[in-house]
Amino acid sequence: LLSLLQSLSPEGFENFCKYLLRVYGFENVSVTPVGKDGGIDGYGVLQLNPFVSFKVIFQCKRYQGTVSRAQVGDLRNAMIGRADKGIMITTGIFSEDAK
Repeated sequence: LLSLLQSLSPEGFENFCKYLLRVYGFENVSVTPVGKDGGIDGYGVLQLNPFVSFKVIFQCKRYQGTVSRAQVGDLRNAMIGRADKGIMITTGIFSEDAK
């Protein structure tokens, strides 16, 4: 499965992540247009109950290597003023600092 995911195009992997989030209950999930993402690959809403929901952005890293602390920091910076939560989805691993 991992090699199949890594063989997807960047857009294909983003759309797979969109599908995955929808399966796990996210609503209004969209992938941002290529080149106009402003540091994010997509966004959605996680409705916890009728009173609580979170705006969520996500970043997809179709990697065979390591996601760095700086890349996680970039996602956190992209969240400012745009979302309550952020999700980094990767086929790689996270460095100890990134965790």
